[in-house]
Amino acid sequence: MLVTPLLFSIVTADSSALNDEFSIIQISDTQHLSSMHPAVWPQLTNWLMANNACYNIRMVVHTGDIVDSGENLPEWENANSSMSQLLQAGIPYVWDAGNHDQNKTDRFYSGNPNGGWLGSNFLAFNATYLHSKPYWVSDVNDGKNTAAQFTYRNYSVLVINLEFHANQTALDWMINLIETHPNYHVIVATHSYLNGLQGYGYPYSPDSPDWENNLRTILDKYPNVFLTLGGHYIHTIYPAGEEETSNYTRINTRQETFFNRQMALGDGGCGAAAVRIFTFNVANPNDTIIQARTYDIYSNIWRNDEWNQFSFHENTKATAAAAAIQPLQTPANGGIDKSQFPCTNTRRPLPLTTPTQLPPSPLPTPLNTPTSIIQPTITPTMNNQVDGTQSLSTVSITIIAIAILVPSIALAKATRKPRDSSAQKE
Repeated sequence: MLVTPLLFSIVTADSSALNDEFSIIQISDTQHLSSMHPAVWPQLTNWLMANNACYNIRMVVHTGDIVDSGENLPEWENANSSMSQLLQAGIPYVWDAGNHDQNKTDRFYSGNPNGGWLGSNFLAFNATYLHSKPYWVSDVNDGKNTAAQFTYRNYSVLVINLEFHANQTALDWMINLIETHPNYHVIVATHSYLNGLQGYGYPYSPDSPDWENNLRTILDKYPNVFLTLGGHYIHTIYPAGEEETSNYTRINTRQETFFNRQMALGDGGCGAAAVRIFTFNVANPNDTIIQARTYDIYSNIWRNDEWNQFSFHENTKATAAAAAIQPLQTPANGGIDKSQFPCTNTRRPLPLTTPTQLPPSPLPTPLNTPTSIIQPTITPTMNNQVDGTQSLSTVSITIIAIAILVPSIALAKATRKPRDSSAQKE
């Protein structure tokens, strides 16, 4: 008789502890998945869908370079196909345009925050379509900068995504959002901020690190901005070391992080099929504990080095030492301490033991594109033809005409009498 109440109390306590947690997932720099490894893209989104309930995912944040060439339609089609699965599954997400997503300005993809992009022509990245979602807050510059929010157990989060070297219009938009959400816990994500050299910016990008330092100065004015996310930087030697694919620092009460594993595996970009999992424990409203973990989906490896596995507190009342980022303890045997991962015990679904090769069953049904969104097409412009049908008709008529005329000309030459030689002499 005593066993049942005891078991009941254990289950109740465990369930309560799990309900105190939710996760925000960062993905970044998927450009080579879009350009060279489109079959790997779904492994990333499939993992997110399969583990949505497991990690209680409240937001997925893509920090830019969605594609490799911003003017390449097939790359956008690959990215749209995979991210649309999240859209169909109802998993909230936001993004920002990286320098590779912005319309190309030169062969080095230096980016142009004052130009356009093709992303808004695709449903998964069309901010106008996403206005209907309850989590959507705002966007600016044709959806290259986006913002979303959610509240979990009285803990309200605002995520603001800034495109690569966002212009003043976007910066003013960000400032207004921060100032009009004073009671929100604000995360600012942008494509370029920290780098893998334990500094700011990218040495080969124009206006860097001036832009990054300016953003840091702006954020210093707002204590409710407690976390920054970024990507972009890649090392020139592959595979890069762990310290070059991740970085974190602390500025006042703000934690700043960097995540970009696209070249970490030295395999031409499949490393981007990876997730940075930020798990929030809000059991104590005055002391939120955030644990960051990194999982390479493509190689099926948890990264347990100090750059990819760490924790910190969001507590404005805590001392700097208590709130600073701390690496999670790595097991003495160098393996993964599975108790640190919420989905590796029997109380929750297990994470995928191998990268998902096939989409989960049942497959998400294709979305019907709203009539107001036009999928991009390439229209022939030669001979001022409006569409392919007219061009085909013209070509067909031309071929028929040639087929008739050529034999006629040949016959005429064959039957024509030679001119009189004496007449030529005259």
